[in-house]
Amino acid sequence: MLIGVALGLAAQLGVPLALEAKVGVAPPTHLWLAERTDFVYPLAAASPAKSQAIWRSIEGQDNLTASETPMPTPVFTTRVAMAAATFDNLKLEDGMPVIPTVQWLVRGDPGHRPEPHNIATNKIGLKSEIRLLMDPTPLDLGSDVPMKFYVDGEAVRTGFTVVKPDGTVESRHTGPNGIGMLSMDQAGMWAIRFQQPFQGTLYTSTLFFESKNWESN
Repeated sequence: MLIGVALGLAAQLGVPLALEAKVGVAPPTHLWLAERTDFVYPLAAASPAKSQAIWRSIEGQDNLTASETPMPTPVFTTRVAMAAATFDNLKLEDGMPVIPTVQWLVRGDPGHRPEPHNIATNKIGLKSEIRLLMDPTPLDLGSDVPMKFYVDGEAVRTGFTVVKPDGTVESRHTGPNGIGMLSMDQAGMWAIRFQQPFQGTLYTSTLFFESKNWESN
């Protein structure tokens, strides 16, 4: 079942950004890591309301105790991983409960174009999430990257924002099939965000990934 709602650009971007600031999410500087590197979740040490952190790699999935201070730092030993965190017990100014989630697509840096991997494209099981339908990290610049958006396990039709590496913000909407698209025309850090009310709670999700210009390598 697809559930749809239309929101303006300011609302699409402003609420998730405000929540990220509230829970201490810092935009990552890079998501390509050398093997045997600790992945430090880019969250403030005193982030409130962390309820769950996930680290999914080729070796399996770890559900970390997000309330620990400092948070555990999984060691990146594989070619690809998806990190995620969920925050609970938050409310908007009007009292509406809100549950933000954040995802980071982490890639090993072999110095050459990697093979695509389904760790990048599988659902991870968050209360709301952004699912890439293609692994963007090995793609050439100019490629289109499709994605779907989920709340409570169901695909939703929704507006979403794309923040490009140069800071340009684009407002987009999924098609009737619930699939959204971005044109990956720059190398660097990308951020995709959406929000969706469902059964009296506002869900927001952010996904970060880093693209490369393979033609110049």
